[in-house]
Amino acid sequence: MSKREKLEKRNQAYKNALACQLGKLKGDFNKIGKSALWIGGAFLATFFLADALTAKGKSKKPKSKKAAAEPVKEDNMLMSAVKEQAIIFLLGLAAQRLSKFLSELKSEDEEKNS
Repeated sequence: MSKREKLEKRNQAYKNALACQLGKLKGDFNKIGKSALWIGGAFLATFFLADALTAKGKSKKPKSKKAAAEPVKEDNMLMSAVKEQAIIFLLGLAAQRLSKFLSELKSEDEEKNS
């Protein structure tokens, strides 16, 4: 085998190794990106749900001085309970997804170290 053939063979081996590593990186990036989107989406949904449930009639200016002096009504107990349960549920989903993602990362690190 000539020197040139050996170099070409080594070059091809390096190309294959780089292609394999690039494929793994793409897969890892996709997994991390999807998990981040799920977690961010859950937090965003929680924010919008809480905002929608706590939205009060927004007026630009009070009609009279008497209306401006009245205290703002608080949410009733039922609405507060529903809002809290929805927030807890969505945050629970986000926490589950995050813990699953972290356990997958840990198992991948253990496989790489083995």
